[in-house]
Amino acid sequence: MEQTPAELWKQRSIAIAATVKEVASVDEALQYALELCQAAEPHEQLMGAEPERKGNILAAPGLPAEQAEILRKGCEEKGLVFVEGGLREYAGGMEVGVAWAACGLADTGTCVVESTNEDIRLATMLPETSVLLIRRSTILPGNENGAEVLQKFFGKAEPEFLAFISGPSRTADIERVLTLGVHGPLYLHAVLIND
Repeated sequence: MEQTPAELWKQRSIAIAATVKEVASVDEALQYALELCQAAEPHEQLMGAEPERKGNILAAPGLPAEQAEILRKGCEEKGLVFVEGGLREYAGGMEVGVAWAACGLADTGTCVVESTNEDIRLATMLPETSVLLIRRSTILPGNENGAEVLQKFFGKAEPEFLAFISGPSRTADIERVLTLGVHGPLYLHAVLIND
């Protein structure tokens, strides 16, 4: 029996060191992000002066208002700090960043994230753990099937940025030893929402 695009995407994502969590709803996905942030080891201050911290930081710029409100309330209840803008101020250390993927590409296990907004770029690159929310219905079989989605982004008058994220950050530049988390997140949690 042939795999669905979502099944192949999940298999390929796991093969490149991503954690895939399947959930039934957006609310469940947001609760998962809150749990990851609460369980995270507090980040060591890596650079510059950081605003006073009262708990682990969950960065989630660019979410719809009702989703941002769920995270804001969840952070208050769990003693976490919710940030949705001005992420440069927190560049020295954020525990979890949350963003939506516009679509997924099954053949490579990739999430495509619209990241024209600098805060979204920072939320997917700077925290130790990146959480990408993706709907099952948006997973395409492969790169060649993404043309229509990509035309929506690149066909606009103003230039836009897309990030193609496949697993956590990795490099093998030094002595061919694979190292995770050097140029970005150490952990990638792709939350597959079964819509």
